[in-house]
Amino acid sequence: MAIGDIEVGQEIIDPWVGKAGTQFVTAVYPQGVVDLYEVMLKDRRRVIACKDHLWNVKLGDLPPMVTKTSEIAVAMDHYKVSLPVDMGDTRQYIEIDSITPVEPDEATCITVDGPESLYITEDYIVTHNTWAILADNLKYIHDPNYLSVN
Repeated sequence: MAIGDIEVGQEIIDPWVGKAGTQFVTAVYPQGVVDLYEVMLKDRRRVIACKDHLWNVKLGDLPPMVTKTSEIAVAMDHYKVSLPVDMGDTRQYIEIDSITPVEPDEATCITVDGPESLYITEDYIVTHNTWAILADNLKYIHDPNYLSVN
């Protein structure tokens, strides 16, 4: 199902609970026509996202963090950047091969009620489209091991 077809109240799979766990869409935010980018992984999985789309990524051997598509493109000059992929019962990170501009098009953001605000998108790539996870990560701001990309 295309993200533009998702409706509030729709039940979707929670990627970290597996096929037995679900969550619900709590809000849908049409973004209008925006610049879009194809994010291609090394295993040829791909997803289309805007420059401000938030991702849970790994930069090299650093712990997972949240950052935007535009920041990932810059980080790829210095780090191996990987995205999580739903593999059933496991969390696997696969390296990003490229981020390429595509034609602008309609985009939609959603909010889900899962504890990590994550959902599965195209090609089973795990993602989220809300700023809620950033607010949740503020609890780590005083942790000396917490890393955020600016």
